[in-house]
Amino acid sequence: MGKKAIVEPRDEIKGQVARSLLYMIHYYDLPHKDMLPLLIKWHTEYPPTLAEIERQDRIEAIQGRTNEFVKGNI
Repeated sequence: MGKKAIVEPRDEIKGQVARSLLYMIHYYDLPHKDMLPLLIKWHTEYPPTLAEIERQDRIEAIQGRTNEFVKGNI
């Protein structure tokens, strides 16, 4: 095995992936090693879409808990 391969999600979903992981790290205290700078970068560079916000609203109505990263409160 020579080089290490780097795998990333496509640009269209980087923000959504980042916000999902940031939520899990925050609420479930998951280990994150050195991922935070990259996740925060994706979260900032790729803001929530209207579809992502509407999806979060539906999840919040069912679960009673929101992803503050999607709602813009964090």
